Amino acid sequence: MSQSWDVTLIGGGAVTETVPTVSLVDSDAAARLSLVITHSDGRTTRWGPDELDDALVPSGLRFSTTDPGGDQELSCELLRRVDLRGSDENLLDSVEVIGPGGEVVWEGRMAQFPRQHDDTYSVTPGAEGWVASLRDRVDARELIRDIDLRQWNGIGLTRQNALLAASFTTLPAAEVVRDASGSQALQVGFDTDIWEATNRPLCQAVYDAGGIPIGSLYYAWSIPSTTDYADTDWAWGAYLSDDDTFSSIDSSGNRRGPGPETGTLSATTATRDFASVFLYHSAAKGTAGQPKLRAVNWTSLAVAGNHGLTKRGTEPDAGYTASDILPYLIGKYAPQLTLGDIDTTSTVISQFAFLEPTVPEDMVKRANAPHLKSWGVEPPGRRFYFRAPDPDRLTWKARVDEGAALKLDGPALKTAVNGVVVTFTDPSGRQSSVGPVGSMCEHTDALLGDVSESNPVNQHGMTRYDLLTLSDVNTVAGATNLGAVYLEEILTRPSRRGEVSLTGMVEHTAGPRPVSRIRAGDFIDLTDTNANSLGGPRRIIATSYEHDTRTMTLTLDQTAYTLEALLSVLGAELLR
Repeated sequence: MSQSWDVTLIGGGAVTETVPTVSLVDSDAAARLSLVITHSDGRTTRWGPDELDDALVPSGLRFSTTDPGGDQELSCELLRRVDLRGSDENLLDSVEVIGPGGEVVWEGRMAQFPRQHDDTYSVTPGAEGWVASLRDRVDARELIRDIDLRQWNGIGLTRQNALLAASFTTLPAAEVVRDASGSQALQVGFDTDIWEATNRPLCQAVYDAGGIPIGSLYYAWSIPSTTDYADTDWAWGAYLSDDDTFSSIDSSGNRRGPGPETGTLSATTATRDFASVFLYHSAAKGTAGQPKLRAVNWTSLAVAGNHGLTKRGTEPDAGYTASDILPYLIGKYAPQLTLGDIDTTSTVISQFAFLEPTVPEDMVKRANAPHLKSWGVEPPGRRFYFRAPDPDRLTWKARVDEGAALKLDGPALKTAVNGVVVTFTDPSGRQSSVGPVGSMCEHTDALLGDVSESNPVNQHGMTRYDLLTLSDVNTVAGATNLGAVYLEEILTRPSRRGEVSLTGMVEHTAGPRPVSRIRAGDFIDLTDTNANSLGGPRRIIATSYEHDTRTMTLTLDQTAYTLEALLSVLGAELLR
């Protein structure tokens, strides 16, 4: 006989789904599930326990959910001959798990139909949740905003030949430079020693978006004192072009002047996929003995794609928010999904560029990195959601003294820190660092340190930092934000992995509910444990349901799980 626990739902938040009223007298009927398969031609097939045809009666039904991610995997068995394929066995057909009253418990798409024939014979359909649609495209490339100065390179051979034919025979390369204050710039210029009297010099740097349409280029520039802006033969500025020959362009015009200056050059067509900044002199070398360096320092270059999103913040630290980026990505790369709960975010993401092919899921994870919110796809209607974990939204209540088996990692020295140091690559390609106030980092910020009396490291008068190394290009503000997210995760959510198994029915504000209705992203409160020790309601990060035994296994939140996901997304390494 399976064991049942007295588990009820609490929490002041509104429950969005409609829950049918179920009587405890017939708990088996309340827990009954069927599967509805929708085929590409619109036909539907039902697999259920009350079907007259044995080939339509599933057994061994299992399904799972995760947070982040939503619905994950499903499998069941059908009593069918292995040498005959049913008309309802088709890859990518939609599948819904339906409870009493038409409630959709799980939804996804058919992924496999393995068959076996030994002592018995059967077909074992397998399905995957709709979050898998974010892995269908392996060719996804996106230019939201790119501030990486290392992406600016020299001109191509065709452009070089054209310039040489126009008597621009001095064509030096641009380079990234820094001054003593740490400011960086893409320096477009040359030394007069290589400027011959019989030719004209030109220096040009090019950004190649690889066919992704460019929407705009923000630029900021200044000139060293050796560049004579009063000489009317000088010209510098920016282009957007259809190709690297710059035969069809949008131009900033000649920006010659004392500077410094900022501006934005917007594309007039959706065919611009090259950007360029340049400096040239239209005459031969001037008077001998003049200062050597003639240059323009492009202190900020930010290329934005032709995506139509609203830019947030103020340049040069402008960008786009996750709540702007995610709906755009879903609409473009997973149009079969619909938008559900999308939390509005204010953190500005300055760098978000995937110029090499990848899967859209990686882009979603990257957009979520500054937030660590819950995201995934849930029923009904294949809804993509992006929201903060909230115990008030859906919290189940259970008691350890009534059978809840609880396993926790407990405190560990590995997570006992009072600060984090973040090393990163800035837009110029230079390695930099930011850390707590008082650290030996190039930049410091109070957000990266903890001075609370409850921290055991502070109680012992020690300094103990983690070192987080980011592989992505980032700004000081962006690296600080990610470090603060990491530190908060370490300090406020100590590692406390656990598992709980529930069987049968549970209580809900709308009435008793089968345990199959619990999803990753919900919370569970172990009411007979010390709330100060266990932290109150515990976030559920994974569920695994076995219908034959009516058993739901819950995996509770743990810092290690969340931080491993964060580090993976950022391509980051942790020293300790």
